[in-house]
Amino acid sequence: MIVQKSFHRPQKSWTVHEVLQVCRARFPQASGVLRSVIAHAVQKPFEWSFVHSNTCLDRPLVLNIISWARKVHRGMPVARLLGYKEFFSKKFFINSDTLEPRPETEYVVEAALEALDKRGGSIVLDLGAGSGCIAIIVLLNTKKNLKAILLDKVSGALDCAQKNAYLHGVFERCKFVCCDMDQYTPQEPVDIICSNPPYIDTDVMPHLMDNVKNYDPACALDGGRRGLVFYACIFKNYKRFLKQNGTLIFEIGVNQKADIHSLAEENGWILSDVKKDLQGIERVLMFQKK
Repeated sequence: MIVQKSFHRPQKSWTVHEVLQVCRARFPQASGVLRSVIAHAVQKPFEWSFVHSNTCLDRPLVLNIISWARKVHRGMPVARLLGYKEFFSKKFFINSDTLEPRPETEYVVEAALEALDKRGGSIVLDLGAGSGCIAIIVLLNTKKNLKAILLDKVSGALDCAQKNAYLHGVFERCKFVCCDMDQYTPQEPVDIICSNPPYIDTDVMPHLMDNVKNYDPACALDGGRRGLVFYACIFKNYKRFLKQNGTLIFEIGVNQKADIHSLAEENGWILSDVKKDLQGIERVLMFQKK
């Protein structure tokens, strides 16, 4: 027999099972992440709710869970609610100044690790670092002599990157720089420049899905006319900062390869490799200096 509960005014306490039951019925769009929401509310591991289905939750906790489930149902990405997202199976804090790390960005990391494995190196420069997920994962998968420079124009994003660097034990291997891309001058040439720059056409920005445009910072999405402004900036300004055998690595948007390749050739860069995702979409371009 199903126990009927007053949805709007839970009395005293509900069990975990009852909370799941009610929220699944009322907020179907959040049903797949409800256990994550409960784990966040009770500050327990994700698995906790499976073995404590009959544990009673007091009214304030139940109200929080209902409120958060409603927000997710209405479009809030669960990572924004939790304040973190997994990337390469590692926890990364995010905030209102950072993008939510996405699977396609993993191809940037893989390309950087591949380039370092082939040519070696001691310094990686991450332009528009955001949460720091690219540089930090690269550091975690390389020798300890590798250092990283994380640049972002938004101080709040760099605060988040620093927090993540501490979390993963690589803070001492990082340098954090707060300035615009076109204003930075590295003290010495670097081996790898990687970037997931803003690449959405300004005209497309109003038409993005709500769970993107309402939660990801616009400055990390808007790439100007045709989404090419930041690629052009990096091609123009960073050639002299990359070692002769170094590699420039970009994440790109769908169908941007031809335009970015043309920009590269105009500025004296050679396209050395293209990485596609599992659907065959070109996600990463790798360049070297002519």
